[in-house]
Amino acid sequence: MKRNIYIFALLFAIFAILFVRNVQKGEQGRVSELTFKTAEAKNVTGEDSGEVLRIKRELLNPKREKFRIGGKWLFEPLQFFVKKPPAPPVKLPPAPPEPPVEVETPMEKAMATFTFLGFMESEKVKTTFLSREGEIFIVKKGDSILQEYVVKEITDRNMIISSFDGSETLDIDLVENQPLKKK
Repeated sequence: MKRNIYIFALLFAIFAILFVRNVQKGEQGRVSELTFKTAEAKNVTGEDSGEVLRIKRELLNPKREKFRIGGKWLFEPLQFFVKKPPAPPVKLPPAPPEPPVEVETPMEKAMATFTFLGFMESEKVKTTFLSREGEIFIVKKGDSILQEYVVKEITDRNMIISSFDGSETLDIDLVENQPLKKK
């Protein structure tokens, strides 16, 4: 019974407080014309220097760090409630420049039809064996190929060929059973 009285008294007190708050609130009045006029900025220092004081807004809202105890974030278990910022976009390295396209000269095209078979060295003179369309050509230094090109030099690894007028020179790698190609 005593307990019921305490509950009714508590409920009565709560209703009384709510009633008093609502009655005291009142209504906000409306005015047809404002009587307050805005003030102009005044120099607080007392001197008439013509400067207006300015407020530094960045000092009003300082950035705050997360609350940490002993290096661990205290609210880490509640992390699933916090939205994580999106990951920054991944910057891809710039694409490497495309290698310049080399155009084959007529001399390179003509030499590509030949296949190097091997060479023979006798009395310090190197002789090269080339094949083309079933024919075998035996070439030495100073010989002409296709009546357009001259063999300038032959070594163990390469052969230098130039045109009769000397306008084009081609340095060719010698690889057995492979077409003649520029270095």
